[in-house]
Formats: sequence, structure tokens, C-alpha cells
Amino acid sequence: MALGGSSTYTIEVDDNEKMFTAQLEKILKDKYGYENVEVMNAGVGGYNSWESLIKLQFRVLDIDPDLLIIYHGTNDVNARLVIPDVYSGDNSGRRKQWEPPPIPLIEYSTLLRIISRKLRLTHQVGVWSFVDTENYLGPKVENRDPMELLKENPPEYFRRNLNNMIAIAKANNVKIMFATWAHSPYFDGDYASLPFQQIGIRENNDVVREVAIKNNIPIFEFADQMPRDKKYWTDGRHVNEEGALIKAELFANYIHEKGLIPN
Repeated sequence: MALGGSSTYTIEVDDNEKMFTAQLEKILKDKYGYENVEVMNAGVGGYNSWESLIKLQFRVLDIDPDLLIIYHGTNDVNARLVIPDVYSGDNSGRRKQWEPPPIPLIEYSTLLRIISRKLRLTHQVGVWSFVDTENYLGPKVENRDPMELLKENPPEYFRRNLNNMIAIAKANNVKIMFATWAHSPYFDGDYASLPFQQIGIRENNDVVREVAIKNNIPIFEFADQMPRDKKYWTDGRHVNEEGALIKAELFANYIHEKGLIPN
């Protein structure tokens, strides 16, 4: 069972058979001979470690998985990009209870709505319009010093969430592995290319390593092995079909070499 955000879900790949987890299952069966393996995808676009921790406790355990793959990165960097006074362990600095956003008067006219979209005066309403707080400054942070935010909001809650995932897994006799988060810095329009985002990603990957080593948990250094070439990515955070295949091959090789699932 793979837990994470949109990069786990493989959100930019439309064909379910070409998603990372589907290809991982196929490779484990065809190349390594694991006849009874089933790889399930519990990734959700936008999820960070808080939501995955909750999902693990209340949904994933009911499926009784043999192995958990934890893969989190930039979404937990974004969770740190909030007003420091509200940065807290329950993630209420970033998230709020579901609340419909106000609808500007201009949106009631189809013509004016189209024009305002073209001029970027308004934007399409998405799920984040309902769940992000006013204290969340966004992945690009245009009105504050993002480096200061990262310093004032260290990844202590990310660390705690990972530790709690390990505790839950061990208490329920489920194996667990971590993987460092990979990205491509070569898309100028994508926020993963921003210097402060890359620093935050490195910091969070360091936390993944620290927690894994401290708890004797297998850690796959995927960030070091996944090619960053743009031909494998649709943007700085999400792989395309070809990239999903490489990702699956790399994970399959690691899982097999470490003997993490029964044959």
C-alpha cells in the first residue's frame, strides 16, 4: 500500500494501468516472480503527512496490508508556509473545516467569468478553496520571506507524523518503508524550481532519513536515483507515463533486494 500525495497517486497519468503502483505490481510479478502481490494506491492529490496518518489509522489498516510505502515531500513543505503564530501540530494553520468560498459578483455572469479567467482576475474554484485557511501563504509565498518561514516553522510535525506512522504500523504488525521525495528543478513555471522550495524539500528528505535510521526502517533513496530530465516529468513534481515506469522499476528493485514482501 502506497501512501502520499499526488506524486504517489500519479495524478498526471490518465491510464490506470500506467500509474506508478500498477506498474510496480506488474514488475514485481513479471520480473521478480511475486505471483500473489497486489499493490494498492492510497495517494490523494494534495495530501500531506497529517492526512496520510489519519488515513492509515482509519482506512488503510482495515485492508490489512503487508507493507506500507510512505512517500511525502513538497506538500509537507507547503504546510510550513503559514503565519508562524498558527503553525501547530494539528495542521490548522494550513487546513480548515470544509467551508464554501465566497462567490464574487462577476462570477454570476458566464461571459464575465470567461473574461476574468482569461485576464487571470479570478481563478477556477478547487478543493483548496474550501479547505485552505487565510493563514496559508501558498507554495510561492509572494508577500513574505519564504526562507524566514522555513526557519520559523521547522519540520517538527512532519517528523512526528512519520514517527507516529511507524508506531501504528509496528503496533499492527505491518512492515513499513520510507522513500526520499524526488522532483525535477528544470520547469521554470513550477514552484518546485524555486530555491526555497528545493531547500524545504531537502530538509524534509533529511527528516525522512533521520526518522528511518533512528527506527531501523528501510529507506529507499529514490531522490538520488530518479532521473531529473524533463522528458520523464509533466512538471517539477509529477512524472509522466515514462517516468512512472522508471519509478516503478526503481521501487521494485529496492523492494526485491531488501526482501520486503513474501514471495
